[in-house]
Amino acid sequence: MTSFDRLRTALSRLPLATSGAARRFAEDPERAREIARRYEIPGLRRMSAESRENNQVSLVATGTNEAAGANERRFWSAVARDDFEEAVRAAGTDALHSAVVTRLGGRLSEATELGAALAKSLPTRQERRRAARVAASATRELAELAPVAFVSTSGSLGQAQGRILHVVTNALPEVQAGYTIRTDHIVRAQRAVGLDPHVVTRPGFPVLQGYLVAAKDVQVHAVPYHRILPALAPSRRPEAARQQHVDELTKLVRVLQPQVLHAATGFANGQAALRVRDITGTRVVYEVRGFLEDSWASRHGGAAAESTDRYLLARDRETDVMFAADAVVTLGAAMRAEIISRGVAPERVVLVPNGVDEHFLAPLVDKEQVRRRLGIPAAELVVGLISTLYPHEGVLTLIRAAAMLRDQDVDVRLVIVGSGPDAPAMHALVDELRLADRLTAPGQVPVSEVRDWFDALDAFALPRIDSRVTRLVSPLKPVESMARGVPVVASDLPALAELIGSGERGVLVTPDDPAALAQGLAELVDDRLRTALGSAAREWVAGCRTWAYATRAYSGAYSGTADEL
Repeated sequence: MTSFDRLRTALSRLPLATSGAARRFAEDPERAREIARRYEIPGLRRMSAESRENNQVSLVATGTNEAAGANERRFWSAVARDDFEEAVRAAGTDALHSAVVTRLGGRLSEATELGAALAKSLPTRQERRRAARVAASATRELAELAPVAFVSTSGSLGQAQGRILHVVTNALPEVQAGYTIRTDHIVRAQRAVGLDPHVVTRPGFPVLQGYLVAAKDVQVHAVPYHRILPALAPSRRPEAARQQHVDELTKLVRVLQPQVLHAATGFANGQAALRVRDITGTRVVYEVRGFLEDSWASRHGGAAAESTDRYLLARDRETDVMFAADAVVTLGAAMRAEIISRGVAPERVVLVPNGVDEHFLAPLVDKEQVRRRLGIPAAELVVGLISTLYPHEGVLTLIRAAAMLRDQDVDVRLVIVGSGPDAPAMHALVDELRLADRLTAPGQVPVSEVRDWFDALDAFALPRIDSRVTRLVSPLKPVESMARGVPVVASDLPALAELIGSGERGVLVTPDDPAALAQGLAELVDDRLRTALGSAAREWVAGCRTWAYATRAYSGAYSGTADEL
């Protein structure tokens, strides 16, 4: 694309970008400031500046001292990042903070009432406006989580032989995560066996995420990716936004005439696909890649969040889609058991685990050469974690375990690849424990380079905390590690134990226990044990955890259509 083409595309996307940012500003000025900085749109920068000035004026007018003002900014910054724990720590005792934390914590009905009452009673105009936004946001979330009716009880194959339309939230190249990588590998494997996969993302993606130079149709690894890019941002009214998604998806289905609509987590994708089934009769498969309500709960109070209306309603909507789909796909045995426990018939739930392609099963390479190329110093034991650094990944447990190994005179080198919410806490703990000289942390690296970082490791650490989401959801990265012959030391949780086995492909340790993790890693100082576990893991992955294997497994998910597909 030439510079002129890029400029023309960016200008054509400005109405969508600015309408999305403006609506976010009306709902949440703190988050809108982040969008304004991302797009660098002068008008929105002015709104940002005015918002900051109003906040400062309000603090001065009420006689708030400097320390209290700093804490106020800390609170609203945490709210803008959806950082529940930080917001709770920074919250004051006033009623407005309490209402905001109530909404952030998922008690939406209570937040609606609190916000509405405070919007009438708080002393300053700015406080009343913020309270009104609390009520409006909670009301809107409740509407987003309202039940959706589906007319059809089943669908039939579309006309285009072998064509599958994957309905997803986001995708490569703009978003690099386990979700988007799985989509990429699935559609590439399907294409390799003669199917005709297409991918469509949610309305507004990727423009509303800050990528102005976005074409409506792109090719990713020779697979067509379609973007729904309306002139303006989706409506703030949930039902109108849902209908827009259905209308645009229906247009695409009428053009492509896929045999199967293959929707992936979350439930909004499944709802849209099922409503399109009502219109076109196209068969729908719903792929459960995670339980988003549990991922949300893990960041918003843990077990206490599981009793909130936000959690319970989100769980209900996911379950509705599982029941309504023609078939359900999921990633691991623990996830399949959870879906069946909700009442979905076992014969309708197909297991299609995460896998690897031939790139990860290529011949192994010399680790020392890779380390020199990546700038990783030599060490007795090179331990790595490659992941988005969410709190549930347990990176802080790994840092503490590494400090224990050092204190036991083990020459350990940590390699942590990725970024995420826990990155600042990770670096702070590294400094506190004086581990900076033993840490290599390049941040996020391109997908094409990930294999090199696995090749540099002696052991892959997966110290996930013990929570509902980590007990259920099977991650991709340990499978990639095993494919490269790198043994995994993982928390003893059902979703991880089904990958590691009973010690024959890695080491399982007590979750949330740095000493247990240190002990498990110390076992792998023994080069013979490392080699034996790594070889067994690689052989297992090659036999039953490849994307080619997964593609065959999808035949069952497509409801007995293997011969026709």
